[in-house]
Amino acid sequence: MNAWKPALLALLAAAGLRAQGDPGLDPGFFDHDPRTIMVSCADKARAEHPGDSRMLADFGRIYLAAGERERALEAFRRAARIGARDATTHSLIARAWLADGAKAEAVAEAKAAADLEPRDKALLRSLGLQFSDAGYPEEGGRFMEQAYALEPSNRELAVEFGRACLRARQPDRAAVWFRRALTGAGSDVYRTVGLAYAERGARP
Repeated sequence: MNAWKPALLALLAAAGLRAQGDPGLDPGFFDHDPRTIMVSCADKARAEHPGDSRMLADFGRIYLAAGERERALEAFRRAARIGARDATTHSLIARAWLADGAKAEAVAEAKAAADLEPRDKALLRSLGLQFSDAGYPEEGGRFMEQAYALEPSNRELAVEFGRACLRARQPDRAAVWFRRALTGAGSDVYRTVGLAYAERGARP
């Protein structure tokens, strides 16, 4: 249970809560089951920020991880309604669904985010990496291609996507990205790509 404490303490601080100053905080608060702690933290923070779409997306993620699916759905619906034109809100909801293994829901929200900000390289990069690391290389690859198309001379981006493909055990996809990074590159990029393979222990 101790592994949960740093993140939960950060959430409490972000919500403006103080352990010593909040009369509703039981001295044994962190001795409860992690799911109980998660929901309680989300509820307290939500009481102070009921209309922030991005925070609602995070609250939904917490509820989902705690097994409170109906509450998560309600938070996501409200977040999507309030932040209908906010790409970050949709990307946060997509991240929550990815963590839950709900591919269809994650893809729908990620597509909404990408449609709202089709030229936001940072957003597209993040979506690509998240989907790839979650075990969905096809979907991740599409967002990676969108991000790279905005800056095809960015070797660092190509290397980063290649690394993600190696993590996902997709060596053929990794080779595509590393080939892009190495074309016309200097020794530093060759060294970086070599290290990317070395870090994987040359595993396929």
